[in-house]
Amino acid sequence: MSLMGMADAQYFSLGQDPASIRWKIIHTEYISLIFSGEFENQAQRLAVKIDSVCTLTAYSGNRIPRRIPLVIHNRSVISNGVTSWAPRRMEFFSVPPQDSYAGEWMDQLMLHEYRHVVQISALNRGMTRWLGYLLGEQAVATILGLYVPSWFLEGDAVVAETAFSRAGRGRLPSFGMPLKAQVMNRGIYSYDKAVLGSFRDFIPDPYTLGYHLTASSDPVTWQSCLERTARKPLSVTPFSSALRKSIGRNKASYYYATLLDLQEYWSQSTGDPEHESGSISPPPNIYTDYETPRYTQGGDVICYRKRLDDIGRFVRIVPSGGNEEVLFTPGNYMERSLDVNGDLMVWTEYNPDPRWNLRSHSVICCRSLTHGKTWRLTKRSRLFSPDISPDGSSLVAVSIDEQNRSALEVIDMVSGATTGRYLVSDTLFYMTPAWAPDGRSVIAVVTGSKGKGLIRYQPGDNRPVWLLPMDHREIFDPECYGSRIFFTTPAGEADQILALDTSDMTLWRVTSARYGAAQAAVHPEGRRLVYMDYTPSGYALTEKQVMPGTWDLNPLQGTVLPIDPDSLASRYQVMMAGRANPPVNYPVRPYRKGSHLFNLHSWAPLFIDVDNTSIDPGFSVMSQNHLSTLFITAGYQYLPAEGSGKLFTRLSYRGWYPVFDLESNRGRRKINIRDTAGMITPLEWIETNLTTGFRLPLTLRSGKYTWFIQPWLMTGIKFLTPDDPEEYWPLQKRYIHMDGRLYTSRILRSVKRDIYPRWGQMIDIRFMDMTFDPEDCSRILAFQSALYFPGFFCHHAWRLYGGWQQRQADRYFFSGILSRPRGYASGRHEVTSVFSVSYAMPLLYPDISVGSLVYLKRIKTALFLDLGEGTSPGYREDYLSAGCDLSMDVHFLRLPFPADTGIRTIWLPDERKFKLEFLFSVSFDPGDWYGNRREGFCYF
Repeated sequence: MSLMGMADAQYFSLGQDPASIRWKIIHTEYISLIFSGEFENQAQRLAVKIDSVCTLTAYSGNRIPRRIPLVIHNRSVISNGVTSWAPRRMEFFSVPPQDSYAGEWMDQLMLHEYRHVVQISALNRGMTRWLGYLLGEQAVATILGLYVPSWFLEGDAVVAETAFSRAGRGRLPSFGMPLKAQVMNRGIYSYDKAVLGSFRDFIPDPYTLGYHLTASSDPVTWQSCLERTARKPLSVTPFSSALRKSIGRNKASYYYATLLDLQEYWSQSTGDPEHESGSISPPPNIYTDYETPRYTQGGDVICYRKRLDDIGRFVRIVPSGGNEEVLFTPGNYMERSLDVNGDLMVWTEYNPDPRWNLRSHSVICCRSLTHGKTWRLTKRSRLFSPDISPDGSSLVAVSIDEQNRSALEVIDMVSGATTGRYLVSDTLFYMTPAWAPDGRSVIAVVTGSKGKGLIRYQPGDNRPVWLLPMDHREIFDPECYGSRIFFTTPAGEADQILALDTSDMTLWRVTSARYGAAQAAVHPEGRRLVYMDYTPSGYALTEKQVMPGTWDLNPLQGTVLPIDPDSLASRYQVMMAGRANPPVNYPVRPYRKGSHLFNLHSWAPLFIDVDNTSIDPGFSVMSQNHLSTLFITAGYQYLPAEGSGKLFTRLSYRGWYPVFDLESNRGRRKINIRDTAGMITPLEWIETNLTTGFRLPLTLRSGKYTWFIQPWLMTGIKFLTPDDPEEYWPLQKRYIHMDGRLYTSRILRSVKRDIYPRWGQMIDIRFMDMTFDPEDCSRILAFQSALYFPGFFCHHAWRLYGGWQQRQADRYFFSGILSRPRGYASGRHEVTSVFSVSYAMPLLYPDISVGSLVYLKRIKTALFLDLGEGTSPGYREDYLSAGCDLSMDVHFLRLPFPADTGIRTIWLPDERKFKLEFLFSVSFDPGDWYGNRREGFCYF
């Protein structure tokens, strides 16, 4: 779940679905369900459940929120859900993840996401509601972002999904595992570090922390906090003050008290064995996860490695010595998808559409371990968790089509063709299939409304054998050897590896991991087992002998957690499981895109330009439709420097393959003109500007690189209407110009610690010309490029920038395009060339706070040298500057938005003087809010 996503100026947009989709809509009492035509059957089933789910999650409110739009995205292979405000809507991604827990995916999304709707609606009262009359929906969104901590929003939603179902993350030991390992081995982090993140250490996400904080108190407490925050939104810390009035503690003291209780509980735990011996992965010096281990024929282990200081890579580990070798770096690897058999390794990669952000595919990739050759076995597929057959001729994978029907699909390893699609179901979902040793049957996890089960299926039979019947136990990652099936399941206080002996259907406990074990793999000879063993430094790999005589018989037992989910459910008085949903056939209507273009959601008594970080007197209104295809900002901007203002409209339509942009403004302008005699003549006129054109933003991914390319072509016209056309008028009355641009970049994927990309190239070519005006020859042509290279140490990087610009000024003067040498103002030269070299590096990761005022996460520096030359007829000017940026990544007043602030010292040799500049910027990208989190976890 995310309350915000990628920021697009003052709009929040995940992107667009393909233009070819024919949308439909179903109205229930609480939801307007918008979906594509082929998803109608699934939408009807979801609509039946929606109203009961909405009623449940409104448990602590005095009213159920008004109807809210819900958009289903079924063309993506991402598993997620988003609730956004301004504009107000929910968005679901229909494909379930391959590590989903024992319940229906859409049910869990509804429980979690609608709880966010209830939370935000609870803020829309008191003073906040009056602010809404002034600012529209962005009033509640602003109060939410400024004052309500993310740990409460996410934790309270996880409480809802846990209490009102038989599943939910709160019932999984692995969910609280990172927090438990941190508290028991590294201590309790400061409140600021736990909430605002760190570049130095791994921090459990706000879902995990928030669940343990929120579930430890009564729901009435949190409802009271929201109501008091809504009534006094203009105070300094309304949520923290409301919590102090409710329980006598502010946010920080409540955090410390709760974690001390958890620490005491975990310390007194009796079923908490020590780490098992047999670790084969190198001891990490930074948080590292080794995931999905697989044996090679020679006994080495291949796995996917993720580190806080590096992007994900495939590595080979030699168990006898713990030596590690990086094999190669894949593209957008999808977790739980690696398999190895003989010379081949296979996995799935996320492959997004170049233009449509909300359409993507999961393709199967292969690599020869002997020859080092990598290729794609499938194209434009929706396949997950491949497993190679014992003879290496085929593989089995889970397929999920655009109607959300799940099936087991057998793929030929040579041609990539589908040779069979079996057990097609639109109510059950299959997870992590594995071939039986005989190569004639497949083992798979099945999940649905009744929980999870384990099946054996022989392709072509269509009559699966239930090895473990459907129940609300958790089952993950089956692995077969002989008559035994190894899988992961909760056992006591942690996830453990169990073995099911299919010869007599007995269950055995194989591991006794302290914090959690997962994803077992058996050596080809069957004598050894490797699995993931969680430690405070991440998932390590542990190997042990397969010795059935040392295993515990019948290990299934109730899960022991510090917060009992069943008592939590009883506290909330009602459970969702078993609730009858009467059959309803909701009327389905076409959703006409043309009649739903406009959705006015916010306004302000100011002109706010987020792109240019400016605020002027005036007013503005904003519209964004539910499909995020049309964005409009309109209003009035008053310019105090000129004592006049202008009406403006900005429109961007993104529902076509090219994006169509339109901007217009009209208003009074005034300037003073000095003639050759030194006389000043005031000029006043009405100015009308109209700019329109197309651009094509394309994002291509090739392995570990992301390639972005955007050509655009714009044209604009400017009309100047003088107040008195009979008086002196030195300016043209009409200007028409063309603006063409080609921007492209190829960037290596980065981690949060990187200041610059470690490798990358950027090229930008731009041409502007008064093409349509035969009396004006003004034009400008610019070329600029940036190259990024690794530095001397990790997270150090070089940036080389160069540019050339030729400008011809006639009646019109185009502003410069190149980045100017630092310390100099831009000149008006005919030809300009610049070159700069920068070296950026981190200095410290302090993770220190000054009360609640400032939290300092990182100190970094960048050294630079800038050169430039500007020439005009009979005149030349050289530029040279050098200096240093010293800046800090900080959070002020515990706000989630990180600020980058510091000073720039510039030495100008030609002038023999120093200059100082103040640096300040704020990121509103949620990906930057929390520092380092564990990569790839499925949030919703």
